[in-house]
Amino acid sequence: MTAERRQDGLIVEDRTDSNVVLASIKKIARHGTINYRTQRNIVSKWIESLDIKTPSHSTTVEKLSGGNQQKVVLAKWLETEPKLFLLNEPMRGVDVGVKREIFEILKQLCRQGVAILLISSDMVEMLDITDCIYAISDGRITKRFDRGEATQEKLMLAAIGRLEE
Repeated sequence: MTAERRQDGLIVEDRTDSNVVLASIKKIARHGTINYRTQRNIVSKWIESLDIKTPSHSTTVEKLSGGNQQKVVLAKWLETEPKLFLLNEPMRGVDVGVKREIFEILKQLCRQGVAILLISSDMVEMLDITDCIYAISDGRITKRFDRGEATQEKLMLAAIGRLEE
């Protein structure tokens, strides 16, 4: 998931259903023909399981709230059944309620064996959900923290290169 969902993660002028299946088009298309029933089933599954608030499958993504747009991006990539999920600033521009929902989804994915690489500038977010944190300063890893070792102060020092291994 990219940090800029509207620019890089979605086709905002397009429909919600088209965006959800974009990365897994092979599941719904054969010989250039889309199976709309399969598409509808996939999209319905994600709208329900992620609680995406949308008037319909055909609503354009630009009409959804930022949090629901982020859930559409999440659905798009979850449909690919990733083993490794790379998320860059996934909580940017979403309200506290959606943040909590995304945290829970990420924790559930971890329990299912999916590895998650989370890139975030939000220290509280990092401290809350990660098993380990790598601090980076000037393009190099300065410190690795295991769960419970990091504090906001230690992370800040490591991020500016003042706390190194």
